This record gives sequence, structure tokens and C-alpha cells, in this order.
Amino acid sequence: MSVSSFDEAERRRLARLARHAALVRYGRRVRILRLVGLAIAVLVAVLVVVR
Repeated sequence: MSVSSFDEAERRRLARLARHAALVRYGRRVRILRLVGLAIAVLVAVLVVVR
């Protein structure tokens, strides 16, 4: 196993880790936005029912 192939495998592993971290971060943001949207929808529904 040459040094270049080891570097290639390491680079690929780091790229996969970075992509996974980005996906996790994006998924968390989407979940927060979805919760905020749900809270706004519930608030509007309550206001409509009360009024």
C-alpha cells in the first residue's frame, strides 16, 4: 500500500465526515424551521377559533 493511496483514503474519509456533518447541521436547521412553522400554524388556528 503506497503513501498516495493512503492519503487518498484519508482524504475520502475526511470528505465523507465533512459531508455528514453538513447533512446533520442542515437537518437540524430544517427541523427547527418545521417546528417554528408548526408553532405559527397552531397559534393562528387558536386565534381564529377564539375570534
